[in-house]
Amino acid sequence: MVIIDKGTQDGIKDHLAVVTDAGLIGQVIHAGLNTSKVLLIVDGRSA
Repeated sequence: MVIIDKGTQDGIKDHLAVVTDAGLIGQVIHAGLNTSKVLLIVDGRSA
């Protein structure tokens, strides 16, 4: 899991896919006001 510096004020919502230039890296599991928690696709808890 990683925390990013974007949140609901930036249009981030729970369950959104997280994509970089390299491709899909995970899913937002909690979007806060200014930060969000991202579950990486390589994490064993990822479905």
